Parts: sequence; structure tokens; C-alpha cells
Amino acid sequence: MDRKKWIVLGSVVGALLVVGLTVALWPKGDDGPQPRAMSAMEVMGQLRNQMAVLIDIRDIDDVVQGSPQGALVVVSSELDAKVNDLPYGKTLIFCCDGAGREMARTWLLKDRRAAYLESFEDWKAQNLPVAKRR
Repeated sequence: MDRKKWIVLGSVVGALLVVGLTVALWPKGDDGPQPRAMSAMEVMGQLRNQMAVLIDIRDIDDVVQGSPQGALVVVSSELDAKVNDLPYGKTLIFCCDGAGREMARTWLLKDRRAAYLESFEDWKAQNLPVAKRR
């Protein structure tokens, strides 16, 4: 065999070895990507830089009491139906009461960047803008 064929063969064998080791050494029981909790100030920075969309998926009774200003209010059960309305290429940050981490994880598995606001109470404590909804 000439030199070029040996180089190609060596590259292919090397690539297969890397893939095989990766599969063999990958942690078992890995549940996939996990969303990141973000503080209210981190979320505000992302919104100011137009790098994210904040989506309030809390119960409507909670939303009526106040919601982060500028947040999209979407009932969590309707979120899949509104997927085409959400901008692609921006991080989806969920404001939630507990289900948001799982909601964010679901979107991560759909190849979307997603995170969740640690706490709406933190948002209010930082004196960030709150909108009253009806």
C-alpha cells in the first residue's frame, strides 16, 4: 500500500477507536442534558442582551398576581402547540413553580437551549419589573 492509503486507514481506525472508547466509558444511567437554574439577575442580563425569551408557565392564579414584565405567559399544557411562535436560536427560560426544570429539560432534549428562573420571589426581591396580568 502506498503512504496515502496508510494515512487514511490510520485515520479511520483512530476515529473508530475514539468512538468505541466514548461509548464504553460514557456514564451509565445518564439522563441526558440538564437545564441550568438562573438567578433573576442572570435572566435579566440575558433578556437585555436579547439572548433569551422568558416564558411564564405558572398557574394562572399566580400569574394574575404578577409576572416578570416582558415574559410570555403560556399555559404549560399549550406550550408544544406554540413551539413555532417561539424564536429559534434564543435560550428559553421558564418561570415556574416547580415543573419548570422538567419543562426546560424537555426542551433541551428537543435541541433547544433552555433554562429556568430559580424563583419568581427572587425576581421581586431584586426589584425587577413585574406586570400585573388579568
